[in-house]
Amino acid sequence: MSKLPALMPHQEAGSAWIVSKGAGLLAFEPGTGKTITALEACRRSGRRLVLVIVPATLLYQWRSEIVRWGYEWQIHIQDGKPKERQEIYENLKSQQTISPPPLILTGYERFRMDAKSANSVPWDAIILDETLKIQSPTAATTKSILAIPR
Repeated sequence: MSKLPALMPHQEAGSAWIVSKGAGLLAFEPGTGKTITALEACRRSGRRLVLVIVPATLLYQWRSEIVRWGYEWQIHIQDGKPKERQEIYENLKSQQTISPPPLILTGYERFRMDAKSANSVPWDAIILDETLKIQSPTAATTKSILAIPR
């Protein structure tokens, strides 16, 4: 890894807490580094196969942050055709040991469309950003997120 981030004290504490608990909710103020904190928690815990679900407008911002800090994930942005996305999910089911490990970036609506394929993958970690997208318990997108196997 080329330049791993030097975490601020609150990020260090948040990352360590998530690692110790195995899961967590980051509720820092906007602009205080939730993205890096979540990525560091995945890296430190050895989580290899990571799914990141974000509003579609943030896909490339997440990619930029991952690249900027030198994380060694193989980044796949799920913005292609449905058949191409399904093939990526199918390939991931048997590739737990590839290096660098894969990180899938997808939008909430795209995930809803791909939920059947995506939910067949044994994810090591799932990151949800801007969860206002799933605040309605009866919405199809919320139901697709809640159906992710744990």
